[in-house]
Amino acid sequence: MTLDTPTTLSSFMPAEWYRLSQRNNVLVLLFSLSLLGAFGTWGLARTNGLLESITALVSRDQPLFPGTDANLLKSYTNIRFVDYQLSSMAVFVAPLLNFKHGEVSLFGIQGFGQLGAAWTLMMMESMRMGNRARTVSLQL
Repeated sequence: MTLDTPTTLSSFMPAEWYRLSQRNNVLVLLFSLSLLGAFGTWGLARTNGLLESITALVSRDQPLFPGTDANLLKSYTNIRFVDYQLSSMAVFVAPLLNFKHGEVSLFGIQGFGQLGAAWTLMMMESMRMGNRARTVSLQL
C-alpha cells in the first residue's frame, strides 16, 4: 500500500513579506502605536521636568518620600543601579497612591487593576499545554 498523495500543497504560493495583508497591517500598527506611546510617555516626562525632579529628589542625601515627612528608602538590594531604579519608581508611583487627589488615585487603582488582569492572562497562557516548550511557557 503506497500513499500517492503529496504532503505539500503544490498550488500554494507564499506571499512576499512586503505585500499588505491584515497580519502585516496589525503588526506595523502595533509597533507604531508602541513607539508613539513610549515617546509620548517619556517625551512628556522629559519636557515637563518630571524626570529631572525625580533624579534630583533621589540623588539627595536624605530625600523625603513625596507628600510625607518620612525618609525615602534608597537601599533595597545593595546594588546601586537597581536601588536607584526602584527608588525612582517609588517616587514616580507615589502620587497614584497618595489618595489626596481622588482623580489621580482612581486612575492608579484602575491601572493596577489592569496590570493584575494582564499578569493573570500571561500566567494562564504560560501554563497552557499548547504553549509547552515555547518562550511564554513556564514548563519545559
